[in-house]
Amino acid sequence: MGKFVTVDGSGRPTGFYDSAISAPPAGAEPITAAQYNALLAAPTTTTFLAGAIGAVAASAYTPSAAMQAQLAMGAGLAVTSTANAGALDGTYALDTTTMALMADLAALITRNSGAFPGGVSTWSWPDVSGALHVFPSATEFLAFQAAMAQYRLSLMAVIWGVATTLPTAAATIP
Repeated sequence: MGKFVTVDGSGRPTGFYDSAISAPPAGAEPITAAQYNALLAAPTTTTFLAGAIGAVAASAYTPSAAMQAQLAMGAGLAVTSTANAGALDGTYALDTTTMALMADLAALITRNSGAFPGGVSTWSWPDVSGALHVFPSATEFLAFQAAMAQYRLSLMAVIWGVATTLPTAAATIP
């Protein structure tokens, strides 16, 4: 697994890729974690040429919608719960592994007649910082999983060029 960037002829980033989230396209250049973080922190004012980060005037570059969606994918989704304010509120990861695990748990809940697997009454899920949030019911977890999947798929639609409008990076669940 690694970090990658695609650039235009001037070295301006046109796409960021983390192989844990999606396979980088042909022509993507491998970058270090430090370069990836530096480029993500200032995508409109940095260049990547000959393996090094440089600077560009901010007004000279506007990231594409697809690139903005890739940045949003890496940032996660801010979730707010109306029923459990504070307890479930957090920003959650959208990487492929996390989303697959979330879908697996949702499928088990569905097969288990709406109950968590193993007969447990609650389920903990980490946010991007690693802090665990306790879901008090399978119904709340399913609402959470649906919001996460909807947001990720909306971002993917922008990345694929099917949509041009970025979704809101926040969701409220019951």
